[in-house]
Parts: sequence; structure tokens; C-alpha cells
Amino acid sequence: LLNSKHGVSHPIVSSVLYLTGGGAGAGSTIVFDQTPDAKGNATQVWLSEPKNNHFMNFPGNLLHGVLPCVGGSNTDSDIDKNRLTLMVGFWTRDVTKGMKDRRLYGPCGPLPPATKEHSWVLEAQKKVKQASCNEVEAT
Repeated sequence: LLNSKHGVSHPIVSSVLYLTGGGAGAGSTIVFDQTPDAKGNATQVWLSEPKNNHFMNFPGNLLHGVLPCVGGSNTDSDIDKNRLTLMVGFWTRDVTKGMKDRRLYGPCGPLPPATKEHSWVLEAQKKVKQASCNEVEAT
């Protein structure tokens, strides 16, 4: 999360509760032992595979994210097909102060427009289309 001075602001502890795991191929949560201001690369990484009712927490200043899903479909009707999480950050201060007058892209927000400035969005859209076409051809 960027603060009003464009610095990285983070909770003291971040947590993820997997409400549903999403079955085979759902994206795992990855946490690196690296902070945004680190001079070197991460030396250690932790993976949390999504499973129903699993919980994880980690220091909020560590870089983290969700690995891409491999796709496919679940055949077992008892397995939830979607990875549904509840993420909570535990802060030691009021983070809403100084953030009301600006608009940022953030977690679970809309993607930036697919423009030259945001070329990664264009590339991601191409990869999704390619993967969808490959999946249709394989079936």
C-alpha cells in the first residue's frame, strides 16, 4: 500500500484465511523474506497451498502475492471450484488518514487500462487469451 508520500506502508501482521481452497491448481500464496526496501534478493520463500479453512499469518512488511493458477476444472463436485480468501492486515495506526484525496490501484481493485504505460496488462491479457485457446483446443 502506498502512503500519501508514495512510500510503502504495511501492517504489522498480514493474514490470509482460505475460506475455500479452490481444489487442484488454485494459486498458492507466496511470501518472501524480502521487504520492499531490501537491497538484495530474497533468500527464503514460503508457500501456503489453498485448502479449506486454512489460516496463515506473516510479518506485514514481507513481499507476498498469489501464484498464477494452472487452470483446468475440478471433477469432484465436493471440491469448491473457487479460491476464496479473507485477508486481514493488523495495523498499529490509522491508515485512512492522508489517503482520502488520491486514487490508487490496490488489492482486488480494477486493473489499470491496457495501454503502453501499463504494458504488463496487455501482456497478461494476451497470455490469458492464449491459455483459453489452448484449453479449448485440448478438449
